[in-house]
Amino acid sequence: MINLKKKIVLLVLIAFFTISYMKIPTGNAYPGDGDCQNYHKIIPIDVPIDNSANIILDGVANEGFWSKPENQIGNVSIPLASIRYNDSNPPELLFNMSAIFIMNAQFLYILCQWEDNTTSPEDYVTDGLLFCWNINVINFSAYYPFGMSTEHMGGGKIDSWKWHHHTSISSGIPSLCEDDCFQDDGWVNPNPELSQINAAFTYVTNVSYTLEISRPLVTSEEYDVQFNKHKEYLFNLAVYDNNLHENHAMSWTYSLDLTIETAPPAVPGYLTLIMIVITMIGIIALLKKKRLKIIK
Repeated sequence: MINLKKKIVLLVLIAFFTISYMKIPTGNAYPGDGDCQNYHKIIPIDVPIDNSANIILDGVANEGFWSKPENQIGNVSIPLASIRYNDSNPPELLFNMSAIFIMNAQFLYILCQWEDNTTSPEDYVTDGLLFCWNINVINFSAYYPFGMSTEHMGGGKIDSWKWHHHTSISSGIPSLCEDDCFQDDGWVNPNPELSQINAAFTYVTNVSYTLEISRPLVTSEEYDVQFNKHKEYLFNLAVYDNNLHENHAMSWTYSLDLTIETAPPAVPGYLTLIMIVITMIGIIALLKKKRLKIIK
């Protein structure tokens, strides 16, 4: 027979390991100084693994894997705020981008959709989307006061993916995005960096863009972010509207969580509370039972 003390210890250990096993989301404050990282939590995005996902790059989100209920954990609404250099006014929230991140055994797929009702045909060349992925920056930030440089972040490299609506790119036709990298002293500019970022778009005039992106998880390029480890990857993005350099809208920092494959299944918070309550009831019942035996 297990004595009372051992029973209580056993119940406490069961509760501890059960709670530890559960995936309970927590928020971490950003590193950084004087930028939005001080005011917003890092937003984690769980990336579903769908090995049946096989994209047809045409800028039309009609593949079944985009709408699977189990893949919606990779669906996120990303607020973007206006950034105007040499402007003392605070950033202004412009719109929310809808983004879905999904991967299979070889590729990361991203679907981005955002409003754009200010574009005319002659402005196509100045509409664009930019991803900045942390490679090894010490204090990765969404704050770039000195242009594309990481010196104020403590140094390190950032992988840059840029798509823009050039007049030579046709709607629905795949094309390569610009693939660059910058570090503490600016652009690395390898000779040349091979882009493996494919994208295709559709645009409803004066309404919105839909952009599908595909990139291998692992490349042979030194200046690429490598999605080959079960860890989190920090990134932020910007949308350019009629100007590829000055006026644009930018997100704060997000964390793409690729640990889902080895992580335990997410458990709702209320189940954690239920487990704690059950454990406490068990302990109280054991104590009462012991007390009755003593009285008798």
